[in-house]
Amino acid sequence: MAYEVLRKGKVIMSFSTEREAVRYIEQKTGFFFGEPVHYYEIRKTGCYLTTAAVDHMGLTDDGVELMALREFRDHYLLTFEEGKQDVEHYYQIAPQLVDIIQQSDRRTELLNSIYQDLILPCLTLIKEEKFSETHQLYKNYTLALEKELLH
Repeated sequence: MAYEVLRKGKVIMSFSTEREAVRYIEQKTGFFFGEPVHYYEIRKTGCYLTTAAVDHMGLTDDGVELMALREFRDHYLLTFEEGKQDVEHYYQIAPQLVDIIQQSDRRTELLNSIYQDLILPCLTLIKEEKFSETHQLYKNYTLALEKELLH
């Protein structure tokens, strides 16, 4: 399970605990010159990309890997209709997939695959500015994982 912090409706950070998300918002809003607290909200979500990178591989939530994927989502996928639909679909199915993965005897195998076969190749494609190919890999992998675990 993950907790996303949204600022004015846009996801800006993700944390593995609600307490970390609350602390982050307090840091942004707690000072005299801080932003208004109503700019922020916390959304509980399951993200298998975050689960694979942070919980399984031990990377940080604000590390280069997840930040690159979020930037890809925000500055590429969310700029056209099919990309928006794919992001929305991910948000609908990801929590269920995370729950299934977490309870599976194949948990380690599944999370290794997500990291090795999805995250790392996507990062390579993003660095090469092959955004359409990144989108296709992400979409195909997500649909295959959904078919394997939910159907």
